[in-house]
Amino acid sequence: MRLSLSWPFRRSAAREAARSIVLDRDATGETAPDAALVEAMRRTFDDPALVEALRSQASAPVRRSMRRAPKTWAANLLRPVVWAPAVMALAVGGVLVAPYLGEVVGLTSVEEAAYDTARGETRTVVLADGSRVVLTGDTHLKVRMAGRRRQVALDGGEAMFDVAHDASRVFEVETNEGQVRVLGTRFVMGLTNGRLDLDVYRGRVALSTAAGARLEVGAGERASARGGEVIPGAPFAPAETAWEDGWIETDSISLGELVERLSRRSTRPIRIREEGLRDLRAAGRFRLDDAEGQLRNLALVHDFEVRADPDEIVVSAAGSSSARR
Repeated sequence: MRLSLSWPFRRSAAREAARSIVLDRDATGETAPDAALVEAMRRTFDDPALVEALRSQASAPVRRSMRRAPKTWAANLLRPVVWAPAVMALAVGGVLVAPYLGEVVGLTSVEEAAYDTARGETRTVVLADGSRVVLTGDTHLKVRMAGRRRQVALDGGEAMFDVAHDASRVFEVETNEGQVRVLGTRFVMGLTNGRLDLDVYRGRVALSTAAGARLEVGAGERASARGGEVIPGAPFAPAETAWEDGWIETDSISLGELVERLSRRSTRPIRIREEGLRDLRAAGRFRLDDAEGQLRNLALVHDFEVRADPDEIVVSAAGSSSARR
């Protein structure tokens, strides 16, 4: 262990040693005869340059001892030169990674659901993203929410979609005849006898087929897809709630397609006896929850017969229903 003396103490000790040797006694114990030597020694020890040199020398061991003192791991950890780069790296990393955290979490979260309705049933469901779907009878949906994609498969039937807007997540509805892609809008899709019908009430919808046909459909516009082609339809008033109230308005629909749409909201199945009757064309406004009444009105114009039993409704050619009962 090295003992470091302060400057005042060292200076006093040196002067006393000089006085003892030079002024009072020499090494043999005799009195020193030369007073001039004593004065020279006094001036030497009082010299400012020497004082400053001795002061610096006295404090040097202390400074060296402080510089060389070992530091603990905690002291090293608290030094800015150690933690400042780490903080900076975390901050920069957070800025760069933050926009993708939602996607990473979303990719690990998959929600699937299936919705089915019976003939004559109407059902409203709210999907995980807040979108609202109204299903008519005999409709089948499969829903999958994963990452940036919201996917719905319409396997049959008809539904109105009121899609919650989300600019980062596309909403897709797939059918065997075509696909629609939206971000947020309101539209009706129906799949009838291999034909996809689309009515847009709000926003814009991209309707496309696997064959490459594509059409942008806006509010108040209709379109259909069949056999790989997309065909625009007649415009309508999008402010109307006709579909939700159970009405459809069309400029051309076959009897076969109309019967299928009527069947979705009818508690009784509807059967067409002769295949040739399916191709009859009709136009106008039809109430879908009154199948028997709508078919009897059409029968007066197109000359066919309607027989309504408790278990079913049968459409047949004129003069044949009673014979084939």
